[in-house]
Amino acid sequence: MKIIYFGSGNQIKSGFTTLKDRDLVLNTATNNREQYMVSLLKTLNTKLVYVSSAYGLKKGPFRTQKLNTAKLDFVALGYWSRGLRRMVTSLSASFIFIITNVKKGDLIITYNFPPIYALPLLIMKLFIDFKLVINFEDFFNEGDWRAGIYSFFNELGLKRSNAFIAVSEGTKKFVTDLKPNAKVVVNGGYYLQKVSPEKKITRQDGAPIRILYSGTLDQERGIVNLLSSFKINPSLNFNLRLSGKGPLDNYIIEASKADSRINYLGYLGDEEYASEVDNADICICSQWSSISVNFPSKITSYLSLGKIVLCTEISSLINSPYKDLLFFYDDENENENGLWSSLEDIKDNFDSLILNTPNRAKSFQNLMIKQEAELIDLLRSQFLRV
Repeated sequence: MKIIYFGSGNQIKSGFTTLKDRDLVLNTATNNREQYMVSLLKTLNTKLVYVSSAYGLKKGPFRTQKLNTAKLDFVALGYWSRGLRRMVTSLSASFIFIITNVKKGDLIITYNFPPIYALPLLIMKLFIDFKLVINFEDFFNEGDWRAGIYSFFNELGLKRSNAFIAVSEGTKKFVTDLKPNAKVVVNGGYYLQKVSPEKKITRQDGAPIRILYSGTLDQERGIVNLLSSFKINPSLNFNLRLSGKGPLDNYIIEASKADSRINYLGYLGDEEYASEVDNADICICSQWSSISVNFPSKITSYLSLGKIVLCTEISSLINSPYKDLLFFYDDENENENGLWSSLEDIKDNFDSLILNTPNRAKSFQNLMIKQEAELIDLLRSQFLRV
């Protein structure tokens, strides 16, 4: 019996020269979440295989590659070319791997339920009795072309999966509404691996309070609303820094030209990003509060450092175990509960909030330990039979 985790990141730092040739395209938050999950699965002391569908900027062809280590077998699925050809060849590589490696009694965990894994796993489940757990992290919104494809496979996965890992209480409700007797544990987010670059930004006394947004730069992440709300108040007590990439890059660049309090940082490397987080006074999550199921897992990385985290009133956060560690603002109305009201409240209590940083980090750690124990107990009792 073994555990196979199907993801899209890179959990091996060295040993794959051709992976470097691929110039892998990775979602940082996804990779961090998968790294966290793999670290938990290693504690189960059973054979662990991590499979990645990550591709690179180069066309290939790239064969499926394997690297065996003491605690983890890493598999990078092959592909060829780009576009439709890459999709077809990636799916073929996934089919071949699953047919030849998934055995009776294995525990299979998938990060979401993308077609590249869903299709071969659902077919194999007709013939082989293995346990399937879906780690639901994201549901695409109706305006996204991927929503229809993913929702079809999600519905099939809900019927055929043995249990689920939900990123939030909202995700858990989504699952149990469709499958009332489903076995579900809530486990979302990850710890941020702190990096200490040689040169670090230091905050001078009396300097503006630094607000950091990092992530995808698009409408649904609330970027336009955040900038609009920020610009209505000319206060010099705050500086808004935005990092990441997305369709609103140019919009933010223009905003930064018009307002010296706004800084566009672009897409940051690991050390640059760690430095920005280290030196941010407030980390902000501006995602539309109307998106009620998805859970912005990056906020847990901020909480792991004890950061002051300001969020829109997303139901998955308001109902999360972390709610007492977060600060909220109303993104739909700039009223007494709006962005500036919350920012001024933080400023008025800033010194005591900074002194409380270690306590916030410890409280978050205790919550995560509880969630981890529930997840491990579920896997052990239901699947591993140990």
